Amino acid sequence: MMTYMYAVPRALRQYQGMKFDGKVVYKDHEVDIPSSAVDQKFIENLSQLIKRLAAATPARKVPSPMECGFCNISKADWLERAAGDRIEEGATNDF
Repeated sequence: MMTYMYAVPRALRQYQGMKFDGKVVYKDHEVDIPSSAVDQKFIENLSQLIKRLAAATPARKVPSPMECGFCNISKADWLERAAGDRIEEGATNDF
């Protein structure tokens, strides 16, 4: 959502200079996203992501057991496959 809030005023002339509030609607609740969420830090992070995706060198592969668990490609066909590996849990004091 925030990518659209950032890009539309830059990509479509009729919305140039406008700021948008956003809303993500889930089955059981809604999340409002104020235009102020598209701040300089968001723009820097988005820019870095786009640069990584567009780089000549591929991004590093970081498969997870959760993601690989839905795939039917075997470990023999893809050595980086993570399904069946132990999921490591971390801890934080942030909250």
